[in-house]
Amino acid sequence: IYILYSYLGKPKTANLDKCVIIIKIMFSFTAQPHKELPSFSVKSQRENFEKWGMVQMNVQNFSYNNYFDLESKEDFVKAFFDDAVTKIAFKTFLKGSQCSLGHMQPVKYVKVKHLLSTVTNMGFFDRLFKNSVVRSCGTIKKCFDEMIDDVLISDELRKMMLTDESDYASLFTDEEKEEFIYAIFRHIVLGGYCNQYEDDVQPYIDATKYVYKDLMRVVKDPKTKNLSILSTVLKVEMFDENGGMIFPGNQSHAQNFCYFIINPEKCTILIWHHIRDL
Repeated sequence: IYILYSYLGKPKTANLDKCVIIIKIMFSFTAQPHKELPSFSVKSQRENFEKWGMVQMNVQNFSYNNYFDLESKEDFVKAFFDDAVTKIAFKTFLKGSQCSLGHMQPVKYVKVKHLLSTVTNMGFFDRLFKNSVVRSCGTIKKCFDEMIDDVLISDELRKMMLTDESDYASLFTDEEKEEFIYAIFRHIVLGGYCNQYEDDVQPYIDATKYVYKDLMRVVKDPKTKNLSILSTVLKVEMFDENGGMIFPGNQSHAQNFCYFIINPEKCTILIWHHIRDL
């Protein structure tokens, strides 16, 4: 921790009462051994992600050496991408091939958004059935084909995820759309560039459940039996000196994403990202 003192008066008359203390926490990062997560590694899930076009996707595990403060989330993320270890160890995709972070353009600034993580029950998605986006049998309601943000829309579920003009755009509140579990579901439904979409919603819901469970640190109160989530989730984007996006992907798009899932107990980060760009 670096502590810098800035005196508000003349040096010879300054005292601690007139001292501003600026604390800058310095982070370093260590790549951890590959952690097999069933939601990404079991055969059925791998086949689903391939079917949905999510082939340029990666999950990696890192540790860090200092207390994480949500107020300094931008500094934390910037430190990660500037770190010499992560520039070699962090793997992403560039022009269809896997590469290390060091092969990308230098990061000028980062955009970091804190997502909510309060949902502990898959009943969160029951409203899809109650409001006819999904029929009682699980079939997703179809709509006329149209292109939105370079994504083919042929059902009401995808349309709801991409445009406010959908009849079901208000099915989830703005606050609920800030939940990490909603983001996972949205990414899985929209998939990647070459996506073979499902006619039934259940594979999407099941995959969302498995991914959420694997990525998040959940504890149960021994007395009340209630579940609570300890993980902090950050949505991350990187930009160059000209303001151009360089990660994840070269443009802000629903199919390009990166999340830092931070476990403050163990000082570890799971980083889940997907690149749409070919």
